[in-house]
Amino acid sequence: MTTYIGKNGELRFYDGTATPFFLDFVFEEMDFSGPLGVARLEEIPVLDRANLTADFHYVQGSDEAIVEPVEISFSCRLDDTHLRQELRDVLDIDQPATWLVGGDTWISTKGDTQRTSGDGTLVTLPAFSDPQKRTSNLEILWDEGANDIGMQYNEVYYMPDQQEIGEAEDSLIVSITGQCYGSIVEITALTAGNQSSP
Repeated sequence: MTTYIGKNGELRFYDGTATPFFLDFVFEEMDFSGPLGVARLEEIPVLDRANLTADFHYVQGSDEAIVEPVEISFSCRLDDTHLRQELRDVLDIDQPATWLVGGDTWISTKGDTQRTSGDGTLVTLPAFSDPQKRTSNLEILWDEGANDIGMQYNEVYYMPDQQEIGEAEDSLIVSITGQCYGSIVEITALTAGNQSSP
């Protein structure tokens, strides 16, 4: 049996600068779990005085399902020479004030993308009420030879207590869980930008 996608590839975290800063990792043996899109609204049946007649129709439920974040999670093996402090920095684990990754000041991506409301309007979700919660964009590109395939998850927040790291003799194993508040797009190449300096 073959896997749906390969286990090896490249992942990048991006900030919200116009030409984004990014942090790049080559990974092996990835186990990934994430949705291919955001939720659709509930369709609620409306009967004609409790009878199924020609006047039967549906109405949409609350838009709450659209604005709820969707969870993504993955674990993989990273080359330990590329991890250092930068992964902790990009996940915003240790920084209560200025958000620095390597030597660069990152900008949150919260509010950079839109979701479609129940009436078809594109809506930008507001900033968090907690000013210290920040998001970044995540792109994962699996190595498929000539036809690489990947996913872009925008406006992802990483709760510090849900991120784990384990050290092996020649690599690091990370387990990352995030909440995606933005759009979800399939990609075939990684977005260009400026790599954050260590």
